[in-house]
Amino acid sequence: MIDQGVTAALAARDALRSTNGDDSHNSRT
Repeated sequence: MIDQGVTAALAARDALRSTNGDDSHNSRT
């Protein structure tokens, strides 16, 4: 059950990163 929470949190973070900070992270690299 904890795995589901972690997956949900990661999915939410991934979505936010893709929408908000993916470009910044890629530009830094």
